[in-house]
Amino acid sequence: MIQDEDTPRRDPVSENMALLNGKPIKVFEEQDHAAHMAVHQQFINDPRFGGNEQAKQVLYGQMLAHIGQHMAFLYQQQMQAQYQKVYLLQLVNLMKNLEKKKLKKYL
Repeated sequence: MIQDEDTPRRDPVSENMALLNGKPIKVFEEQDHAAHMAVHQQFINDPRFGGNEQAKQVLYGQMLAHIGQHMAFLYQQQMQAQYQKVYLLQLVNLMKNLEKKKLKKYL
């Protein structure tokens, strides 16, 4: 996959077009990874682009690697969100237990 430090942030359609034109594409953490993957998947299945045998030889590997990066960031975001929910539940339970102990102390 073509990448460098100066690669601009792009929407998924612009990433597809950049790849077609041999320009660098890059995944950024704050992107909507599910949306990007859906658009990229449609692109590689479209008979005019990634679904075309000649284009597939050039684009397929790069696009699959790019989609893999989106998948990794999406996984990271999902796990962080899940961890935050668990952490918040634990914090709420801890606060409830502390409050109960305080009430028992004064009764």
